[in-house]
Amino acid sequence: MKSNKSLNKISWCPYIRKQCGDILHIFDPSLSQNYFIVIGKPQREVIEIAHKQLGIKLGFDKECDGRFWIINHKFKGRITPTAFIWSENKVATIVHECFHAVWWSLNRKGILITKDNDEALAYHLEFLVKAILEK
Repeated sequence: MKSNKSLNKISWCPYIRKQCGDILHIFDPSLSQNYFIVIGKPQREVIEIAHKQLGIKLGFDKECDGRFWIINHKFKGRITPTAFIWSENKVATIVHECFHAVWWSLNRKGILITKDNDEALAYHLEFLVKAILEK
């Protein structure tokens, strides 16, 4: 059984892309935002992984092939709102769920997306999708 100790020991640096057990951890330095991602596994298995590795409970949605959850995870002794993204491994679904996560991340920083500043959303979406798909 894996613990969340490996996730708590991740050092904060300008850009993180690190595999921690079954969870990919990506840190966006410009938003100070953490993203946890699981790709290519069935939803029930993802829920089990989140419980085992992070000690959190994610809700199940029987009608989907991807999902975005907002979780509270402890980093460096403090609770941090974190985006948790899952996709069965369809690129379109990865992009769809990343859109939700990036919109939420920008919104929680007080950046409301409009037609005059939608480039912020596009930039962060591109960053996150590239970071997930990079080999």
